[in-house]
Amino acid sequence: MKKIILIIPYFGKLPNYFPLWLKSIEYNPTINFLLITDDKTKYSYPKNIKVIYSQFEEIQKKIKNIFDFNVKINKPYKLCDYRPFYNIIFDSEIKNYDFWGYCDIDLIFGNIRKFLTDEILEEYEKIYTRGHLTLFKNSLKVNSAIRYTKINPNFYNYKEALTTDYACHFDEWGGISRIFLEENVKQYDNIDFADLDVKDYNFKMLFEEKLKNKYGIFEWNKGKLEFITKNNVKKEVIYAHFQKRKMQVEVSNFEAEKFTVVPNKFLNYTKVDEKLLNKYTNSSINVYIINNFKYYKKRIKGIIEKAKNGAIKQRLYRFKKKIIRRNQK
Repeated sequence: MKKIILIIPYFGKLPNYFPLWLKSIEYNPTINFLLITDDKTKYSYPKNIKVIYSQFEEIQKKIKNIFDFNVKINKPYKLCDYRPFYNIIFDSEIKNYDFWGYCDIDLIFGNIRKFLTDEILEEYEKIYTRGHLTLFKNSLKVNSAIRYTKINPNFYNYKEALTTDYACHFDEWGGISRIFLEENVKQYDNIDFADLDVKDYNFKMLFEEKLKNKYGIFEWNKGKLEFITKNNVKKEVIYAHFQKRKMQVEVSNFEAEKFTVVPNKFLNYTKVDEKLLNKYTNSSINVYIINNFKYYKKRIKGIIEKAKNGAIKQRLYRFKKKIIRRNQK
């Protein structure tokens, strides 16, 4: 069995559903996790997670000492652009693994090994491209391809990404996923996961044609995670990504071996049936409008914060690159 480690630096208060994230990794005992955090809240950590308590300034200093040019890393969110370099930043932690990688904590895992079999890990050098969960083969070829220096107006090379203050999404299609296409690194990118549409209050999977525009809810049962829509249509997924959603937690026992996830809260386990689906997928137009209004009110705050963190600068920078490139032709 291929050995895997996922590395997660996280600074600030861990999410309110972090105990459920931990429960979902407990049911993946053959995958190791490394959490670097300054949150010293007492949690029931499973055996397959190692926790290192550290301040952001310590990681910041370590990163600046690694590179031979002036890198920018002023806020924890900027760490996303450094994710493809975790093999260097945390080199002592990954040396005995076949694959190393990173993942988000605004998600819940299902059965990872059911999807990422040894056959897939044998055939591919990089697993997934969107940044929520990404694995790299621990090889010289893959680790070298990350240091791509050609200029392309459509994505960043590593020096461009690491010398700006704002987030460039270098850990996904803003950089490394496009670079690996250029470098012929074999990438696995099946839609095994539930990446939820942030433009809708309801749970609706992106990229999944068979479930396009279908609302559903999740059932997590002893490590198995299923997205269920009306008429009992089910899809088992490797993880559900709750990006940018403020989730409520109504689970009374974090040690419970099953729970249900509806928009936008975690519930004590309730078997998913048509009655539950009707209640939580907004069949009433009035309920739908009210819920979406509340949801978008929160989303607008997030968009403003994103703009403050450099989203507008990033788009202007890319536009400038495209103009320069066009004039050079």
